[in-house]
Amino acid sequence: MNDSRVRLTVPDTHLHIDGESNAPIPGSISITSLTPSPSTAHPEIIIELARLVKPMLSNTRSPEREKERGSKNFCIWKRKAARARAQVQHLPCRIPEAQMQTIARCNIWHAPEKISQNTHESMFNFSLAVSGDIPPTADTVLGSVSYIVTATVRFASAASVQESQPIKIHRLAASSPISYIRSYPGSPVVTELRITPQPAKREYGQACKTTRAQHHYDLRWRARSTIMPGARDSEVKCVVVKELRWRVEETVKFISLFPARHGNESEDRNGRKMICHHQHTQNLCHGQQTGRWVASRCQVEDEDCLIEIPCHLDLPSAVNNIDASSDHHDDGNDGEALAIAVDHQLHLEVVTGEDTFHRETGDLVERKPCVRSYKAAFALPVCGVADDDLLNQLRAANALPKYEASYPALPEYKVIS
Repeated sequence: MNDSRVRLTVPDTHLHIDGESNAPIPGSISITSLTPSPSTAHPEIIIELARLVKPMLSNTRSPEREKERGSKNFCIWKRKAARARAQVQHLPCRIPEAQMQTIARCNIWHAPEKISQNTHESMFNFSLAVSGDIPPTADTVLGSVSYIVTATVRFASAASVQESQPIKIHRLAASSPISYIRSYPGSPVVTELRITPQPAKREYGQACKTTRAQHHYDLRWRARSTIMPGARDSEVKCVVVKELRWRVEETVKFISLFPARHGNESEDRNGRKMICHHQHTQNLCHGQQTGRWVASRCQVEDEDCLIEIPCHLDLPSAVNNIDASSDHHDDGNDGEALAIAVDHQLHLEVVTGEDTFHRETGDLVERKPCVRSYKAAFALPVCGVADDDLLNQLRAANALPKYEASYPALPEYKVIS
């Protein structure tokens, strides 16, 4: 009969920086013996991090989406949900069951950091190394990704005790701009879109309480080569931007990954076979900005006839991007591995007109209100954004310990003849 109690302590939320590999989870194990034990051997302790990928059946909803039913805009939500259901693709295959997969493990061999003789309590600290490319915690319309830390303690008497704690894993990224260049058939105009994610206006700890959060972006759209020769040698045509329209589309996929030798399905970037069970697409937000933007007067031969338009994008509620192919974990299981992939696309349409001027006098010759619409889609990075202070704190917490004392001098060797 086991007469010991085990208490596992881990943080509720674990933050790691996107793109960085080192992201250990700190924690501690407290073992309390109700009666004194004559054995002086330390118990065997195994710490494991497991990921649970669970499909969302058609007749169930996540708790966060159930809150929307009680909102004032229930009728609007109902119409949007009806349109969203029409965009769900149920592919002809079975519905997979929930899958638990161990993705990190460590054994505690060292002596306890703290021992209390009065309460017979031993404290063991640990740091569970976790790969930085694991998918974050997510709750989507097709399924959920969650994590749990489990401690297994085996005593010398062959008895064992298990204790588990759920943990949320979130990614943070720096506010780094991303630029996209686009050209268009039949037009000399070349456009550039710069997307800069902005940190949330509230404390990030509050945003981590939900897997759907607000995201903010500064957009800057530029167009070059916007002044062209006219129909006559004495004329010049200028592109005039009249309106910007945008919408953000979210795509969620519930997929299975197999080793490369299974089947002939599509592959991810790691060479694994991928089967998509369900796919859900919905529009998250849309907006527009009207005005009149034209390049400053410059020569036709000048390629820097630039039109620049800044704007701001607020994404009200979105799941962070999940790239299932970025998870390189392999626990030796050659079977099916379930995963959820989430990506976002920014669809941008720029409506332009055309003004024709006399090259010498600058007089307006002709004005066309609508000539062409420039359309393009861009990958939108949806991830938690933090300032430099928080990122530096995370890097310092995840850094390996350094030696305080310098290495001693090398010993002197003598050649013995």
